[in-house]
Amino acid sequence: MALTLIKKRSGSVVPFTSERITNAIRKAYQAEERPVSEIELENLTKQVVFELEYRHEILGQGDAVPTVEGVQDIVERVIAQKGDFGVAKAYI
Repeated sequence: MALTLIKKRSGSVVPFTSERITNAIRKAYQAEERPVSEIELENLTKQVVFELEYRHEILGQGDAVPTVEGVQDIVERVIAQKGDFGVAKAYI
């Protein structure tokens, strides 16, 4: 089941869109002046969404709405696992 909602820092709950993750990752690479292809961005985003869905469905967090902070933690880790530590730091 795909995620449909996310909780913002303000506490409001809004529709979840993976494009926002892609855009945030793109901006981190741009901030570090590191080239990244659209395919790489898509793959990083897919990894993040996969982990979010895994936590949501498999780990029993299905009733909880993921938070922006939780998503950011996953994005940071996924970028670092790729070996782009400077970009991960820029993302933070």
